[in-house]
Amino acid sequence: MINKHLFRLFIIASIVAIALPGCKKETVGSVTGTITAYDPSNPLQKNPLASIRVYLVNMDFNLDMVNKGNNKAALIDSIYTDVNGKYSFTSLPEGAYSVHPFSSVYTYLFAIDNTWQSTEFSIAAGQTTHEINFTAPIPGGDNNTDSFTMTIISENRPTGAYIKIFRQTWMYFAIFLPKEVYKVTLDSESYSDQFGFTSGVYSYDNVWSMEAWENKSGQMTLVHTYALSWDLVGMPYKPQIYIDWKTQGMRIVE
Repeated sequence: MINKHLFRLFIIASIVAIALPGCKKETVGSVTGTITAYDPSNPLQKNPLASIRVYLVNMDFNLDMVNKGNNKAALIDSIYTDVNGKYSFTSLPEGAYSVHPFSSVYTYLFAIDNTWQSTEFSIAAGQTTHEINFTAPIPGGDNNTDSFTMTIISENRPTGAYIKIFRQTWMYFAIFLPKEVYKVTLDSESYSDQFGFTSGVYSYDNVWSMEAWENKSGQMTLVHTYALSWDLVGMPYKPQIYIDWKTQGMRIVE
């Protein structure tokens, strides 16, 4: 009987020790920021944007690349900016996160506007507070809907070889997806599109990847990949991309 009584006391004491504040510390943190847009009448001035929805995303989430609709579970929370363009997520436990602003009224295209050059951050010991600001980089605060023409020029292209062009897109819940936008089958071919823009729940960045496919022993085979990236305000209007199939090199003429 005494042994059973002591055993019960031990269990109760263990539970109390776990429950008591300070017995087990959990790191919690926060992320805050301000969202602005350039003033159309004064490109040097930024105005705060109210009612911009900011999404908090769990970057530890395992993406479902088959049923992409399941990825909405990666959304942890969302909040609207106040009249000063500010947002804040607090009491975040340890983990990896990202924040992404999205406007359902205006087609703003946001860029990071501080020294923290990423939408991603981590909450861990010693890194509990983060500030991530965004701004619409195009004067006037809206999308740059101008178009560009990208010309792909193949040198030493084998018969039947082709290049697939993918453009980086991301949905409003911040799941990045490469989307095939063009297939180049000739020695010189042009692909036209708009500069980085937002359409519905998709945003298109000025980030591309290209795949070179070649016939190897009767089967089309991926032989090389290339990456292209321009700033939202630095995208050239008529870039020429030279691909040398023999050396697998790439050069860009802007």
